[in-house]
Amino acid sequence: MDREKRFTLDNNTSASNPGEINFSPFVWFLHKPINVSLVFLTLAIALIAAIKVNLWFLLLVALAVGVNSFYWVRVKEHYTADSNPGLILSVQPPLFAVYTDLSKGSGWYPAIKVTAYKSRKPIEPGLALATVATYSDAHGNDCPYWSDFHPLPIEYATNDSISIKRELESYKESNWNNLKNAVSYLHSPYQVGLIPLVVEGSSWPKT
Repeated sequence: MDREKRFTLDNNTSASNPGEINFSPFVWFLHKPINVSLVFLTLAIALIAAIKVNLWFLLLVALAVGVNSFYWVRVKEHYTADSNPGLILSVQPPLFAVYTDLSKGSGWYPAIKVTAYKSRKPIEPGLALATVATYSDAHGNDCPYWSDFHPLPIEYATNDSISIKRELESYKESNWNNLKNAVSYLHSPYQVGLIPLVVEGSSWPKT
């Protein structure tokens, strides 16, 4: 089956395990209220200005509509990207970790990303999460690896337990083993950010 064209992500790349969820804007708002409010506020201010001040502000309304549309398409398409397992690292502060190989196709560039977790349920260290990540490229096409990746828990975008369960079951045992092995290199207190794993056999430059 042909993959549906994406508008905010690179159509020349494909995920090894693409996310498949029923995206809910309301659930996303519950986890990201400030982000959503700021995007909506730009549209509200532009509308008020057009009504109360001058119709020329309709140009700003059009721009704000474009910003809002792009934002929601971008968030929804994020959850069609690369699905990977995650683990809760700590409760205070709430953090989770996700492992990936940042290789663009050749070599092995293992890395783990530690990210703040927006908790809306009881958590404990070791709790399994389903996540979906996009990848960014700050080094250019000639670089053999992605510069970063950006995992987000699936529960930020849906409260559909069937979708979450399906994603968790899509991960192979090797996915979980790679993640647990990567976590073993981390030490408390954990630092938020990307950590390249310069281990034996990896393609990272040795320092």
